[in-house]
Amino acid sequence: MTIKRMNYRANWKLIESYLEYRSQFDRLKSTTVEQERKRLAHFLIWADDTLFAQVHKKVPTFPEYVSKLLNHAGKPITAAYAKRLLTSVQRLFRWLAENKRGFSKQHLQWITTLQVPDNLLESPRPNVVTLNDIRAIAQAPIQYAWEYRIRAAAAFLFLSGMRINAFVTLPLKAVDLEAKTVKQWPEWGVKTKNSLRATTYLINPPEAPELWEIILDWDTRLRQSLSSDDLWFAHLSTETGWLDPNPPPIGKHRPSRFRKDFKRWTKRVGLPHYNPHAFRHGFTHYAGGKTRTTEEFKAVSQNLMHKTMETTSQYYLHIQDDDVKNVITNLGHRSKETTDEEQLAERVAAAVLNALNQQSKSDDNENG
Repeated sequence: MTIKRMNYRANWKLIESYLEYRSQFDRLKSTTVEQERKRLAHFLIWADDTLFAQVHKKVPTFPEYVSKLLNHAGKPITAAYAKRLLTSVQRLFRWLAENKRGFSKQHLQWITTLQVPDNLLESPRPNVVTLNDIRAIAQAPIQYAWEYRIRAAAAFLFLSGMRINAFVTLPLKAVDLEAKTVKQWPEWGVKTKNSLRATTYLINPPEAPELWEIILDWDTRLRQSLSSDDLWFAHLSTETGWLDPNPPPIGKHRPSRFRKDFKRWTKRVGLPHYNPHAFRHGFTHYAGGKTRTTEEFKAVSQNLMHKTMETTSQYYLHIQDDDVKNVITNLGHRSKETTDEEQLAERVAAAVLNALNQQSKSDDNENG
């Protein structure tokens, strides 16, 4: 066996040991482990005949390799995907430094250089459903039962911030609109990320009472015809076009039903199309913009079922361009009274800084 093949195999074994550890001790789902394996495959290809213990000396660097990756459509990968690739490698090397000989602080210092390449940083921001967007959706006309369902689903996603897989598997018994609670409990069939269990809550924007009217009306109709074990994003009968009292088992493509229906409906009524995650971003922008303290920001983060506030601020909470403009252009020229937009930008910025500071202190304490 050639040196190149031996080194490649040695690197591959390290990845497999790491993934086995994560599966056993971090209790990752098999699908999550497989996603991590696919991301680390890029690193394995880049390393080629260089042992992982020596890759910190390799040129061109891994970020340079990432900067040239193309997606299935032949276009550069997004900054978000590049970040996931680099984060996977960072996790791998932290584990190697703690568990394998030949890896040290030198490698921990090296992984801090694994940053998203500049040529990818201008990737478009994830689309976000704003309060005005969701109000336009709430006021759009509906003709058929499936449009009734999709409009209510869009309102619920915005008010809850739920992931689409969890939402489309949510039974009626998990929803209590009077208490504004949503029980995202895997034992009730809710497909949460990493099978996490949490009771989360719905926001109630005073600027958009029509959102609550829509979901209350839909919820009432559901409970009049279905059992508590049936879905909130209910099955519709192919014969009647209305609620199916004897629905089939939940299929693995259930999230696609939301995507297809929402795209078809928005096209008919002349509204922009959004992917399901845009509603989660919308919840975070709206709720995060209302926070004034670290405690409030932490509550928003926990409601999203994030492990840390840093995740919320890094991937979901971005101050809108107009808000940034208001803050920056008025620095040093602030009147005693500020506009609502300026106050929003200030609260978001303060909450994010406080959250990151608190998270940093917490990490320091754990590591100390």
